[in-house]
Amino acid sequence: MSITLSELEEIVMIESGEYLLLNIENLTLTTAKFWAMVKRVLKYYEGKCPFVYKHNLTVSSGKYTYQDSVSYGPPDWISSVVPTTSSNIMDVYSVLSNKVAGETSLLEIPRGFVWKYENPNLYVSEDGIMDVVECHAHQYTETDDSAGVLQEVTISTITQKDDSKFIDLVLARFLMMLGRSRRAFTMNDLPITSDGDQLVSEGQELWRDTVEKLEETDKWYLALSEGAGV
Repeated sequence: MSITLSELEEIVMIESGEYLLLNIENLTLTTAKFWAMVKRVLKYYEGKCPFVYKHNLTVSSGKYTYQDSVSYGPPDWISSVVPTTSSNIMDVYSVLSNKVAGETSLLEIPRGFVWKYENPNLYVSEDGIMDVVECHAHQYTETDDSAGVLQEVTISTITQKDDSKFIDLVLARFLMMLGRSRRAFTMNDLPITSDGDQLVSEGQELWRDTVEKLEETDKWYLALSEGAGV
């Protein structure tokens, strides 16, 4: 589950019709500059669609402290925490004998209680196994060469299949950026026309349409219990 900056470059070059230039460097756009644009889009996108990690964890002494090395690290916020119990004695045996850390609880009944999350600590009013819905910023890894020049970025929580709207947002910003760069140059004495204005308009329209679709499926509900709950 991931997408790389190189893959994003290939997608926008093809879908914008700039593929004849072979690569993005021929637009005088460096990998670092392209990533700066993509990173801004990623920040906007995660406000609408954060990375959600659902799993269970065991709390003792009323507190659970997230470690950077575990799973995806401490969440930015937690949407819900639900203590769980088994519905019958056979399920208790199944859970106790087959439980694997990190798996979603099976055949369990939720009940209300009090919790509070203060990064990186989760405080709860009782101990036990908790079903937790965590919200994280999308995660990425940057790779530089020996001179410190950015070569690649891997966004580990974004996929082409599940995050097509993110890719549309990147394409929209790319079209606007490309159009504005071309619009900055005028060649009145040459029989050459620029499509800068058209590219800007197409990018703006794609951005508006994609934002509208995002808002229709916005995971705003994930923030309703942010920080604490009952």
